[in-house]
Amino acid sequence: MDYDVLPDFLNANCELIRKHGMRPWSNVESFDRDMPFSFPPIDWRKLWWKMSAAEQSGVEKLITFEFSHFMSPQSCWPAAKNLFRRYCEHFGLPPVADAEE
Repeated sequence: MDYDVLPDFLNANCELIRKHGMRPWSNVESFDRDMPFSFPPIDWRKLWWKMSAAEQSGVEKLITFEFSHFMSPQSCWPAAKNLFRRYCEHFGLPPVADAEE
C-alpha cells in the first residue's frame, strides 16, 4: 500500500483487532518494492517511517520479512549491513561484530 494511507490502515486494523479481543502486531517489510524486478534492502528512512506509523497506531509488536537477506549484518547486500547499523543506532543497541567491516 502507499505510504500516505498506511497510518489510516494501521489505525483501522488496530481498532478492529482490539474490538475482537486480540492484540495487534504488524509485518514491516525490510525490502523496497519501488524498484522493478529487484527488491533491495529498504532505505532506513522508509523503514523508520513504517515502524513509527505502526507504533503510533498502537501496534504492540513488529516482525519483518526476510531479515536474513535484507537486514542482517551477514547479508551479501552492503545496504543490508548499513540498514542493520542504522537500526541498532536508532534503538541504542550495540551492533553485532560481524556488521563492522
